[in-house]
Amino acid sequence: MKEYSGCIEKLLFNFDLYICCDNLLLYSDYRNEVMTSAIFEHACRVGKAVFYPKVKDDMMDFYKVNSLEELKPGSFGILEPLETGQLFGNSSKCLMLLPLSAFDRKGARIGYGGGYYDRYLEDRRDIIKVGLAYSFQEEDSIPLENTDIRLDYIITEKEIIEVDND
Repeated sequence: MKEYSGCIEKLLFNFDLYICCDNLLLYSDYRNEVMTSAIFEHACRVGKAVFYPKVKDDMMDFYKVNSLEELKPGSFGILEPLETGQLFGNSSKCLMLLPLSAFDRKGARIGYGGGYYDRYLEDRRDIIKVGLAYSFQEEDSIPLENTDIRLDYIITEKEIIEVDND
């Protein structure tokens, strides 16, 4: 998985939307998700503000993180920031990288089923949503519920997939 994650990082770091973004909403990888610590390090090195999600009850917010040491085990054992950091507020020039366990080319994704990202994005549809995935996680079709929000792009170790959301 480390080799595939490295390929995904290379594609991401050369992706125009990543290069142009000022704010990056990132996740702490869990289980077999695409690894993100090198993405965090690169984003900080090139001057991006990086925010991580924190789950509280059935909602999620993003807090600024300056060092990976600021992340502590939280909900479901996933590393999360403390609520003492700056709360993310401005969605201009922002890119959100989302974890997933399966995806299709229409931008549907399956996560761990909590719906946290969908609820967070419900009123923030202007945020560009990029799923990070391994190509073997692709499915022909994933059924969507009314509350599911589609990805705009998916980056695998092989390609960047632009989703046609029309």
